[in-house]
Amino acid sequence: WKKVSPYILKDYYVLTPWHSQYDKTSFTAYSYFDPESQTGCLLAFSQEECQEKTLSIRLPYLTAGQECVLTDEDTEETFILRADDDTNGTFVMEFPVPRTAKLFWVEIR
Repeated sequence: WKKVSPYILKDYYVLTPWHSQYDKTSFTAYSYFDPESQTGCLLAFSQEECQEKTLSIRLPYLTAGQECVLTDEDTEETFILRADDDTNGTFVMEFPVPRTAKLFWVEIR
C-alpha cells in the first residue's frame, strides 16, 4: 500500500471492459499513472472462474517514440514495451491459474 498510495490521486485508467461484480469469468485491470514523473502502477486480476490464461492490454499513456518498462512486483521480472514496435504498445500478461493478481511498476522513458 505504501508504494501504491502516491499514485491514487494521479491519472486513473480502466484497461478492461466493464463487467458486473457478479461476473467471475473475466479479467479486471487498471492503472494509476503520474504524467509528471512518468511513473505509475498497473494492477490486473484474473477472476475466480476465468478460463483465459492471457490478458492483452494497451497502455493509453504510452505514445509514439516512447518505451515503457514494466517491472513485476513479485518476480522483479522486467518487460519493455515500445509504442513503435510490432506490439504497438500492447502488454500481454500470463495468468496460469484463475484468481490471480499481478502488480507491475510502470516507467516511461
